[in-house]
Amino acid sequence: MLYHLKYVLYDDKKLAAQEYYKNMTQEERDGEFPEGVTKIARVHNSASGYGYVIVDAESHEKLHGFMMSWAPMCTFPQVEAMIDDEGLLKVI
Repeated sequence: MLYHLKYVLYDDKKLAAQEYYKNMTQEERDGEFPEGVTKIARVHNSASGYGYVIVDAESHEKLHGFMMSWAPMCTFPQVEAMIDDEGLLKVI
């Protein structure tokens, strides 16, 4: 299942979260997505402290596990189920 998530860093955690992310190794960034959740894309608006992530998650529980790992630093005010071109062709 594809999901489009908007994340928003807490104002009082923005600099700490960005510093934390900056200091993560590539291996740590690759490993932040639990088994069953695959990152498709992630983009950031660093100045404003928000961004978007597209993931493929095996289940809602796996998706929530990923979101909870960032709960101390941000919220996910927008989480939307999405479909790709193949899925769209099945429903239109």
